[in-house]
Amino acid sequence: MELKIESRNQIGKTGVKQLRKIKKVPAVLYSKGKSSMYLQLDEKQTKSLHEGEHITLDCGEKYDALIKEIQIDPIAMRTIHIDFQELKAKEKIKVKIPVIIEGEELVIKHGWVMERGMDEVEIECLPKDIPDSFKIDAGKLKDGESLHVKDLQGLVGRFITKEDTLLVSVKIPKVIVEETPAATTEAGAEATTEAGTGAEKTSGDKSAEKTMDKSAAKPGDKAAEKPAAKKPKS
Repeated sequence: MELKIESRNQIGKTGVKQLRKIKKVPAVLYSKGKSSMYLQLDEKQTKSLHEGEHITLDCGEKYDALIKEIQIDPIAMRTIHIDFQELKAKEKIKVKIPVIIEGEELVIKHGWVMERGMDEVEIECLPKDIPDSFKIDAGKLKDGESLHVKDLQGLVGRFITKEDTLLVSVKIPKVIVEETPAATTEAGAEATTEAGTGAEKTSGDKSAEKTMDKSAAKPGDKAAEKPAAKKPKS
């Protein structure tokens, strides 16, 4: 992508505010071993830009560059500043690349659950090998399967993000069976019946014990227990 851009003379807070009033966005091109360049572009040009994008800046002279940072006003939702990094053809650069997940509609159609992991990965490569994005297909996954950084294809360079980092996984949702009110009532009734039966048995046992105690305490029995009186000697 080629972007038409202009050099600017307004530097500092006052100059930047004046640019934004006329819907211009201030920018800076950073270069290794060189002085930074102060640039500006129309606000409408920034709508299609995103961080990590590899572009060619044309400001009379062309520069191979990477969009390092885009600052957004969170209230007005307008781009307020952009940082570019000049690229050298033979120098590797570290950059974050977005991960695009395809096939989500198929996962939903099956009634499965898709869990997302990282939505971007960091790589290191030569400028000519910087990819626009990595694409993965979640629709081809089965229950319990997942994709990680190591499953990404097509990179000419190396991953800085750990290769076991999760990107997406798919699983069948667990069905939790809850007790119905009828079952709960029945269980409660059984518990009450058992408790009542236990109470009756306990009461009966205690009554029997009392009866036995009374029987053992009869006067006749006590007399029988006493030794027979000795007859007086004649």
